[in-house]
Amino acid sequence: MSPPEVHAAVSNGVSVPDLDLPYPAKPEDVTANAIKLTELAPNPRTRFIFKNLISKLHEFISETNITTEEWMTAIQFLTRTGQTCTPLRQEFILLSDVLGVSAFVDALNNPTIGQATDSSVLGPFFTSDAPDGSSFPSNSNALSPLSLCLCHSSLTVPFGESIASEGKGEYLYVEGRVLTTGGDGVPDAVIETWETDDRGESAVIFALRSLGGGGGISQYPNHPTQSGKTKSRNRNDAPAVAMCVNFYPPDATSFLRLRLAAPGYYDTQYDDRVVPDCRGRVRTDNEGRFGYRAVVPVAYPIPNDGPVSELLIALKRHNVRPNHLHMMIVAPGFRKLTTALYPEGDIYLSSDVVFGVKKSLVVNLTEVDDEAEARKRGFPKGTKFKLLKYDFTLLREAEWAAARATGLQRHRQALLENAMDNIFLQMY
Repeated sequence: MSPPEVHAAVSNGVSVPDLDLPYPAKPEDVTANAIKLTELAPNPRTRFIFKNLISKLHEFISETNITTEEWMTAIQFLTRTGQTCTPLRQEFILLSDVLGVSAFVDALNNPTIGQATDSSVLGPFFTSDAPDGSSFPSNSNALSPLSLCLCHSSLTVPFGESIASEGKGEYLYVEGRVLTTGGDGVPDAVIETWETDDRGESAVIFALRSLGGGGGISQYPNHPTQSGKTKSRNRNDAPAVAMCVNFYPPDATSFLRLRLAAPGYYDTQYDDRVVPDCRGRVRTDNEGRFGYRAVVPVAYPIPNDGPVSELLIALKRHNVRPNHLHMMIVAPGFRKLTTALYPEGDIYLSSDVVFGVKKSLVVNLTEVDDEAEARKRGFPKGTKFKLLKYDFTLLREAEWAAARATGLQRHRQALLENAMDNIFLQMY
């Protein structure tokens, strides 16, 4: 009989360090030993990062006098954060987002320079499987002929075509140019773009009609969790409202609350997702121009069924992102630009739960009511659509490197000045 298989930890092959590591007699000794051990790391950048991480982390624990119970709560929180992650959901990125870490790293690594377009946070809903052609499933309703064809994966969504299948929201046409800092067009730049749908719109209309202006509460059982993975939700279901709030007469604030009860969703939040939708990959022409059809994005709550949502509730913070359209632009010789455009007028612009909005990225949507123009731009029905015009300016790699070096120098100077101010205040 063979012995039972044992899954045991084994040595990683690293020998005992030739360092003077005294037995800890006080908390500071633990910190000193941990920092000393970072000197063993062969990579200088690794040594630098972990020396500072350990130092600041231990300093935080000391300053806040963390209890054993609080430490265990934090460990359990981080454990659940990891357990919530899936190939299509990144709860750790969401945690980084709501703590402002993502926005801070983005700002530090992408300083504003001249007329170059500001960056914004990537967010947790980016996927790498955006369609190169509009290959929506053949059973989708009211798709364009292009959407029904199976396009070769090396093709982009053609100029003027749609990233969204029909019925996903109010029509939007997006156009502009990708430019150098000198104003020249950047040809053949690849633009990854993604957004929410607006499937909640008809649910709001239904709820308003059911309330009849008299107020009331209505609940619908099939409203999906904000993670988007529910067995009862698919893209062909009638949109459902989680709760219709009391209001009489209907006013702007109450309508907004009702609207957020039926937000839009990213395609990854649908249980029956087969291919990407409301996301796509487009290219600029020889003059740097691009144009494509989409839907007007809507404000939406970030996932509310995980540990990050619990954290926001504990901090008494809302979990809403203002409406926005994501863009990631890549071109040879240029710094990759990850950004987003935020239509003006959204009340959540200044308190975006992930701190992603920058003033230069707030844009105006022009309303067009012209049947001929709508058909010209490829919209299959109606006379109205919104028009978004925006030019993106990319930095060359050398321009970015110089700007980042200058930005880091300014950041270090600000930190030094802040530290000196703190020392001064402590003295007096």
